[in-house]
Amino acid sequence: MADRFAGRTPALRELDQLSTCARVFKEALRKYPPIYAFGRQALTNVTLGGHEIPAGTVVLVSTYGLHHNPSVYPDPERFDPDRFAPEAEAARHRSAWLPFGNGQRVCIGNHFALLEGQIVLAALAHRVAFEPKPGADVKPAPAATLRPSGGMPMIVRRRDLARTGALSKRARRVKARRVSGPWGHGPAVTAR
Repeated sequence: MADRFAGRTPALRELDQLSTCARVFKEALRKYPPIYAFGRQALTNVTLGGHEIPAGTVVLVSTYGLHHNPSVYPDPERFDPDRFAPEAEAARHRSAWLPFGNGQRVCIGNHFALLEGQIVLAALAHRVAFEPKPGADVKPAPAATLRPSGGMPMIVRRRDLARTGALSKRARRVKARRVSGPWGHGPAVTAR
């Protein structure tokens, strides 16, 4: 992916070229949905899984449980972005992936989050490589949202874009010159 954008951050118009980032981001949301459970009230009497649910009953939907159900996602603890290849998504029920909820109360920011997630992931991936810190034991911590208990201890390494060929010949020839910063206080670096 770093090679595709020649060492620069992809633009929104290039989103169609970020299908791998989309699959990785969706799989991360499957494994660790930020909203791991939500409630819905039955508007009418309904039968779910052989159980009668009277109208007015509040039902808890476990997004985390659904996303880790082996009958929906085989080997659910394995990180597999190909679960979100177009043909794999088409084969599943549309309500099998609910990191933003569903229906009338779906998160209004879901489309923005998916766009932003792909672009940020692409921007980071072409600049740095992330590696879990050895011995780190990250456990999910359910609060208002699901987050890692104690953070995500990572080793972050800057990618050498020139060495990997990700920068074009022209980009490698760009010379930096010192100019005054935006407020006249100290230097800023710009490329010509």
